[in-house]
Amino acid sequence: MAEAEGIALNVVMEVEAVNLKRELMESRRAFSIVPFGLFSDDIANGRFAIRPIVSPRITRTLCLVNRCNGRHGAHKELVTILLKILSDKIGTQLNWHTGDPA
Repeated sequence: MAEAEGIALNVVMEVEAVNLKRELMESRRAFSIVPFGLFSDDIANGRFAIRPIVSPRITRTLCLVNRCNGRHGAHKELVTILLKILSDKIGTQLNWHTGDPA
């Protein structure tokens, strides 16, 4: 996204492990671009501050992948219920916004 907008980032390192990322951000006064939910507890207790990226808007598509078995109505019903639970949890606990996948 940054490259598409002509913005040069000063990437010092890329870290995937959450605990290491947390430690580096704290000890080196570094910044990270992460989903809000990754450090929501740290944000809530004042350990980290958050600044939303508003322009350009960054989006992500989250998909539920499951084994297709169209013969059982219970499977389809279970998937429908699971999607509802996940959508509610994502919206309320992670502060993500659901959108139209189309």
